[in-house]
Amino acid sequence: MTLWYVGLTIVGIWSVIKLYAFLPHQDFAIIPKLTYYTTLRVALAMIISGVIFIPLAVWVADNTRRLSWIQPIGQVIGSIPSNVYTPLIVIFITLGHNQLEWWVLPLIMVGCQWYFFFNVIGGYLAIPTDIKDVTHIFKITKWRWWTQYLIPSILPYIITAIINAAGAAWNADIAAESIQWGAHKIEVTGLGQYIATNNGIQNKSALGTLAMCFVVGLCIAFIWQPLYKFAREKYHY
Repeated sequence: MTLWYVGLTIVGIWSVIKLYAFLPHQDFAIIPKLTYYTTLRVALAMIISGVIFIPLAVWVADNTRRLSWIQPIGQVIGSIPSNVYTPLIVIFITLGHNQLEWWVLPLIMVGCQWYFFFNVIGGYLAIPTDIKDVTHIFKITKWRWWTQYLIPSILPYIITAIINAAGAAWNADIAAESIQWGAHKIEVTGLGQYIATNNGIQNKSALGTLAMCFVVGLCIAFIWQPLYKFAREKYHY
């Protein structure tokens, strides 16, 4: 067993050395700035998606009739790949909005917003009916209903939605930061733009992808997983 771990360590060190030699060292200095810009866009897109789609999902799930006809529509729309919406954004840009800076957010959102919608619906439907009835009997304010009852009740589902949405948002960002149609091309500075621009250049594509995976891994290890563990232990899920 000891020889196995020693061999594994040697292979790991050798792989890191080879990878370091393969990557474009001249681009190391710009990667932190690109990562910062892209992380801000992804975070903002996820915040907006959560603010819009968490209340929307609760509103839909709270009424059986609404749920029966809105949820299937959402499932159909949510199955559409995010890059299908790119021509719509291009149309708006060609109408006079020549900058992609803010238009990149809707393109990222369509890749992550449905995770909030469906996970929150699932969480709301999992709440026992008798508990819901009690909250209707006691006339509590909307603020207390959200903060002291609903959010604690569905918090594990919200965190699951965040974890899934984060991965989808980073994937959508690669296509969102660099859009090309015909001879026209518009871009914003970020990791997605760096990866798209250097498509086919293996060492640069690898560097951009590694940076993106590194940030996603840090978020999962030090933010989302601890939050999910807290939610499970705090609210006994």
